[in-house]
Order: sequence, then structure tokens, then C-alpha cells
Amino acid sequence: LSERKVPRKNVFGIPFRDLLTGEPVTVSEQIVTGRNVVTRVGGVPVFYLPRTQFDANDPLGPITGLSFSQNRIFGTQFYSTFDVYELLALRPPPGHAWRLNLDYLSKRGPAGGTDYTYRIPPAEPGQLPVGNGLIKLYGIQDDGFDLLGGFRGLEPDPRGFRGRATWRHQQEVTDRLYFQGQFSYLSDKNFLEQFFKQEFDTGPNQETFGYLTWQDRNYGASALLKQRVSRDWMTDTNWLPRVDGHLLGQTFLDDLFVYSARANAGYAQLRPAEQSPYPVLPTDRRNETGRFDLLQELSAPVALG
Repeated sequence: LSERKVPRKNVFGIPFRDLLTGEPVTVSEQIVTGRNVVTRVGGVPVFYLPRTQFDANDPLGPITGLSFSQNRIFGTQFYSTFDVYELLALRPPPGHAWRLNLDYLSKRGPAGGTDYTYRIPPAEPGQLPVGNGLIKLYGIQDDGFDLLGGFRGLEPDPRGFRGRATWRHQQEVTDRLYFQGQFSYLSDKNFLEQFFKQEFDTGPNQETFGYLTWQDRNYGASALLKQRVSRDWMTDTNWLPRVDGHLLGQTFLDDLFVYSARANAGYAQLRPAEQSPYPVLPTDRRNETGRFDLLQELSAPVALG
């Protein structure tokens, strides 16, 4: 084991530079050199290298994941994940990570995509991040057929290029104002269930929306902008927009009276499913409507006994 300070380089020999300052990056390198290296499983030698050399801090370089599997749905599968910043010889901003996925499924076809996650740092050190998000892109040239269980009736032919695009972001804009938003695109109704089964079962809905909330003590307001994107196999409602407000438990006249109110105003578009299974209720038809409501309560609490 030898340790030294050197300019950091990627696998192509390109020196790293700080993404924010452009300055070269110097790191402490711990080089491990091994000779006659034998890997054993249960005491039985299964792999041998006459000589090996690697950095103990980063033994696999830009490779962050490799896997291999076999099943009757996808066939022989090979999955690989790479650190894009390391391939580009760049040091990422704090809290940022960029991954490249290159996959092959023998019964379906070649696939690939990228994942980008980020955190927005706080204004002062030691505080929690004020925002975070992720960007996910993935596509496959699919030459097979989906296997999703029993007969589902008429289903679209999945062959061809299929994929997804997702951007999810949430941020504390101020100490009273908070934003959540998501953009999601799916190429067809079965893509997520076939290739991202766990996310399909337990993850958030693949909706496209922006949601802004403001809160101060016992009153607040929110605004929702929501649009159905690509998911014409789902019955959904567009809100263009919807605004809500509330005032809860406001007292006056020496706490003799308590007043609460909720208000809502919005413009909605009902968009029924346009693919099988189609809506069966007569009310599930393409429609548009505006709505306004105000609910108020004035009470005078009285203590008995």
C-alpha cells in the first residue's frame, strides 16, 4: 500500500476539474498492489490474477454497479451503471450525483438511461437542505411481449421503442412557502409495470403537477396546476388551476367567538380513459366545469359545570 498526492484523472487519463471553479482537483491516492491474488469460495479457488493494482478509495473507477440475471420474461439480462461525472473528469457540486445505465435484455432488446439526483444546500452550514429532486430517463428498443399476469382484454402491441421521463422536485422557497412538482411521461400503459414493478406498486402516481402551499399560523393557501400528460389510459382531472384557502380557529371578543372558513376556486377538465378498459359510468365523459365554494363556521363555546 502506497499513498501519495496526485492530480485526479479519469479512466481515459483526463485530469479532473471542479465543475464550479474550473480548477484542477488533487486527491490523496492510496494505491494497492497485489501479486498472485486468489479468490476463494468455500475454500475453493475460483479466480486468479498474477498482478493487480487499484486505488483503495475508488477500486472500480467509474463503474458503480454490475449485475447479471436470467428469467423467462426478459431472458438473459446484463445491467451496468456508471458515474457520468467521473467519466467526464468533473467533480460534481455537493449533493449531486449523475448515473448512466446501459442494459441488455436478450428477449426484449438493448436499453439505457440516466438518473440525476440533487440537493439544494441551505443558506447556512449545519441546516437541512432546502430542496431536492431527481431526473430519470430510461428507454428500451423492445422486441418482445409483456408478461403481466392473466388475460386483460385488448392490449396495445408493446414492440418498438418504449420509455419514460420523470422529473420530481420539492423545495422550501421561504420559511412559509413550499413547492412540490413532478413531470412524468410514459410511452404506454404497461411500461412502468413491466420494467419498474416495485415503483409501479409502491411509488407515487406518475402525474404531472405543480403544487404551491403557503402557511402562517392558523391561516394558509395553496395552488394546484395539474395536467394529464400521455396517460390517456387513465381517467383523470386536469386543474387549470385550483386555489384553496383556510382560516382555522380565529377567536375575537376576548375569545367569546371562534371563526373558521375554507374557500376553493378552480377550473376542472375531466378526461376519461381513451384506452381499454374504458369508463363504464355515464358520468365519466369528457367535460369541463368551474367551481367556487366558501364554507364558514361561527361558534360560541360554552363551558358547562
